[in-house]
Amino acid sequence: MVLELLSCPPPSEGPEILVRVNRLETPWAEQDIQEFVKIGAHIVLPKVQSPSDVRKVHALVQSQINEGMILKHDLQLWCMIETAQGVLNVKEIAQESSFVAQGHYMELKGLIVGSSDLTKDLGAHATPDRHPLLPSIAQVVLAARANDLVAIDGVTFDVQNVAELEKHCIQAMEMGLDGKSLLHPIQIEEINRIFSDSKLLNKPPAIDDPEKYSLEWAYDVDSWQRAL
Repeated sequence: MVLELLSCPPPSEGPEILVRVNRLETPWAEQDIQEFVKIGAHIVLPKVQSPSDVRKVHALVQSQINEGMILKHDLQLWCMIETAQGVLNVKEIAQESSFVAQGHYMELKGLIVGSSDLTKDLGAHATPDRHPLLPSIAQVVLAARANDLVAIDGVTFDVQNVAELEKHCIQAMEMGLDGKSLLHPIQIEEINRIFSDSKLLNKPPAIDDPEKYSLEWAYDVDSWQRAL
């Protein structure tokens, strides 16, 4: 269905088309990659574990070029980092060179955090503040920045929870991520709004009752002083 849809003539202007293919270990990955690059779609590769995964994609693209099956000259590869092994190897993955052959170019464009699978692979618990994932996300950002790549945050699963989406977007911006992936089109407007508004980074935390908060803080300080 996706291939049939994307095979229609694209508009002259519009967003880039990225397709998440099956992971390399599956029997469908090779056909996915070959068919989608043939029509000029950029590839999102899940469960990237090491630089060899990037080189396998390059080899598949090379075979299509040799057969004269690829018309578009500039293709992008996006790597999803969603396993413990992928996080440990993200520096080397990000350093993998882009692919050039016979006038065709496949650029390693960016890294995408796969939040759900990474949480599972780490044996961590999904929490609203995402604290268990922050060290791993930081590694992805470091690798991206050091190699001039784009870094994209993982999804927020509760598509109806606008407050949580905003919290995750602001957290992602604070950590240096360039954007956020999503599950549902209804999240697009909110994500774009937040990532285009740098002033939100200085937004103070919401306090239901500022006076009560100030009094509680004062009591804590007073108790601490008396304890000394």
